[in-house]
Amino acid sequence: MRPTLCASIEYDNELGRCTLAAEPRKNGLSSNPHTIFYEKICVSTAVANQCSGAAIERKADVTILGFLKDASTTASPEECIEKCVMAERDMGFQCLSIMYYYDETLLNCILNDGSAKTNPESIAKEDKSIVDYFGVDDCYGMPEVEDTRPLPPGSSTTRAIIAKFIAKINR
Repeated sequence: MRPTLCASIEYDNELGRCTLAAEPRKNGLSSNPHTIFYEKICVSTAVANQCSGAAIERKADVTILGFLKDASTTASPEECIEKCVMAERDMGFQCLSIMYYYDETLLNCILNDGSAKTNPESIAKEDKSIVDYFGVDDCYGMPEVEDTRPLPPGSSTTRAIIAKFIAKINR
């Protein structure tokens, strides 16, 4: 059997349809509330170990206000995520989220000690810059920041199926 090339998975709860993509999506995230989107990213072994099994939440065109702890220049969102996850070791604070500004060449990586889960009232839509918000709360196994959004009917089963599928394609 030939291995499946898979960079991302999109599951539509309403239609019961799972779509695999061999190429990663650039910035075209779906705004469909019935869609769950998973995308593989490559990070260092240290970050992979810290975040083993955790989902990193991505929100397009979103910022979080009032929690900036550090700003730096990175080549990619993945590198910025690595800086965030390693911030406690390297900079002495627990980073819970980042904002990555794609069009900026300097200081495009913003590290925050707050997140959409810990401070949902601080989230703001951004329409002047191309920016993505990434939350890494789950990398710390923090029960106080568990995702409390109501699940659509059957989605706990759906998530279990997707998790098993992801485990298979990662072998």
